Amino acid sequence: MDPLLFQGDRDIDPEGLCPPPAWTMLNSDMYSNKVGAYIPKSLVSWEYVMWDAETLRKMRADRAVILAAGHGLQ
Repeated sequence: MDPLLFQGDRDIDPEGLCPPPAWTMLNSDMYSNKVGAYIPKSLVSWEYVMWDAETLRKMRADRAVILAAGHGLQ
């Protein structure tokens, strides 16, 4: 698997190379094409991919919180 790091929040990323911070946390900074049934409903209902880095920081949602919400998805 290839690395895919959070590189900051951007409104538009024409190359699709800047994933949201929770996505990179959930996938341990590696590329992943896991979608749908591979993502636990508890995490999907949390709408984790919609939150920017500042929102996650304010909520104190670090990598451990994201992984716990995703039940350790690797």
